[in-house]
Amino acid sequence: MDKHDVGRGLRLEDRYVPGLLEEIARQSEGNPHWLERERLMTKAPRLASTEPLQLLSVVIPARDEEGSIAGTVEHLHVELRLRGISHEIVVVDDGSTDSTWELLKSRGAALCVAETEERTTPDVVTAAFVYYRFRKPSYTADERSAMVARIGEHLAAGRDVFAYFKHEETPEGALYAVDLLRGVGQT
Repeated sequence: MDKHDVGRGLRLEDRYVPGLLEEIARQSEGNPHWLERERLMTKAPRLASTEPLQLLSVVIPARDEEGSIAGTVEHLHVELRLRGISHEIVVVDDGSTDSTWELLKSRGAALCVAETEERTTPDVVTAAFVYYRFRKPSYTADERSAMVARIGEHLAAGRDVFAYFKHEETPEGALYAVDLLRGVGQT
């Protein structure tokens, strides 16, 4: 991936790329591996303003996808690049035991380092940016210190870091995020 294709700290959600979903739907006709055309078209978010899209984040779920992830990431990258769409590709792994991570690294796609109470994705750098999903309901002071240290390493290496905390039931996620930002000197 070219440097301009990776994240810069900006996340645009619910943006509509004119023609892109229609093209995906057109290519998916008769192909059982793609989502149904109707679902794509009815679920497509629409741009609320005329502000141009600055970055498209593509998130792909995966588990033991060494046979298909490289082609999927490469195809997305080529199609988006041909259309001049600045993008990043993030793969959320669900415990792969094959070579999925190595294939992501060879294609410049970020592995989402996700953790819950039951599982943790290894902290593997596969792109020029890193993406964390902290989903446990609580973290100890030592765990938060380790987060600050690891994210500080990424920032020192020149990588953009995107970290998200669980925030559904309690305010801890927001408080952890503020502490993390302070710890790495971002506030």
